[in-house]
Amino acid sequence: MKKWSNQIVAAAVMLCLSFGIIGTGILHNQKSVSCHDTGKQDEVTLTLWYGDTKDQAFLERTVSEYEAGTGRQVEIRLVEEEDYIGAIGKTKEKGPDLYLADQACIQKIVRLGIAAKTAIDENYTADRFREGTFELLKYQEEYYGYPLGFDVTALMYRKDQPSDKPSLTEGQPVVPISFANITKELNASDISPQQMLLWDSENFADNYGFLAAYANIGGTDGCTPEAELNSEELIHAGEAYQKLAQLYLEGNTYTYADVKEQFAAGNLKYAIVHADVLSECQDWEPELGFASLPALNDTLKVAAFSESKLLMVNECSGKKTEAEKFAKYASVDAGSWLYETRGFLPLVRTEEMTAASEGTEGETVSKIPADKFDEYSEVFYVAYETSVKLPKLADTMNYRELMQETLRKLRDGANVRETFEELQKTFDERFNTKEKE
Repeated sequence: MKKWSNQIVAAAVMLCLSFGIIGTGILHNQKSVSCHDTGKQDEVTLTLWYGDTKDQAFLERTVSEYEAGTGRQVEIRLVEEEDYIGAIGKTKEKGPDLYLADQACIQKIVRLGIAAKTAIDENYTADRFREGTFELLKYQEEYYGYPLGFDVTALMYRKDQPSDKPSLTEGQPVVPISFANITKELNASDISPQQMLLWDSENFADNYGFLAAYANIGGTDGCTPEAELNSEELIHAGEAYQKLAQLYLEGNTYTYADVKEQFAAGNLKYAIVHADVLSECQDWEPELGFASLPALNDTLKVAAFSESKLLMVNECSGKKTEAEKFAKYASVDAGSWLYETRGFLPLVRTEEMTAASEGTEGETVSKIPADKFDEYSEVFYVAYETSVKLPKLADTMNYRELMQETLRKLRDGANVRETFEELQKTFDERFNTKEKE
């Protein structure tokens, strides 16, 4: 059993956008800052900025424990700027010593000159984290930032059958091998589509996964402003997604809260969910199951979408050594608090968790049995390892906005081929590679 799994209490996903980061222009016109080391390493007060109120509880708890253990002060500050990263870039040495960011923002951060390289040593190496974690930090063969945690989508299902005409015969697994199979199950039942399958109709992560496997963007390194967004595979995936959305959503708006409420009431068989749901599902009868998202059909796959939270040390900080100590503490010792307060699973390997992750005053962190939490959370870890992440482009948020609008058009019944051709044309106009060089 994982050391921290019976300790997790919970909350509930955003990316650069969650931190208030919106790429509003072509970053090659922005100049990196010039830093001057004006601080003193023996000054113990560090400053840490963040752009999303959802991160406040995690930071407050981490800072409190760190200060109690080291005597060093850390001041946190909410920065509600539309371009949060750009705001840090303009502050030079007057900015924070540390700040939260998403892995997709690394190119922008590095170009602005506000990313200190990860302080890797014998006590802080990739093998202390989940497989592939350090790839999140990698940009042009260097590593930047300290990994905290992630969110990813998965399929939640109930192990009983909602009708007396189940399509899954005895001896077959309960988990469907494709969304097409879920529709076959629906057709063999006497329940409505909204009792069979639901997901958040507006959430980017919940919808992008239907297309993500075929949305080729960022090049092989994830850092090149190039994309193929009108391939035949992507068009076919878009057609399949459109049919699913029109069948199960029927033009209605469903929030994540709606989906969980329907499942909790026993009115839903399958749902696309996030890891935070593990803190809420202890009373949801009958017995639950979790699995990676199934394929679209026999020929088209689905790739779960994930987003990862990092703590960055500012290259312009005059206290980088002290900032690195805090960043490593937050990365390794405070991981479970990120789940408890934010619903993001930690990227540090669970055996690395210290007593700091054991909850407060004997509280039980997970509201489901520890062995079940271990089993269920591992599904999300496996999904994360094969998930699609947004590319590390300076203009990633512009791409996200374009794709969000594309998904909306598909749900509204737009011509699929024309929609992707328009998306490709818009991307080429906004993100021309030659303009970036």
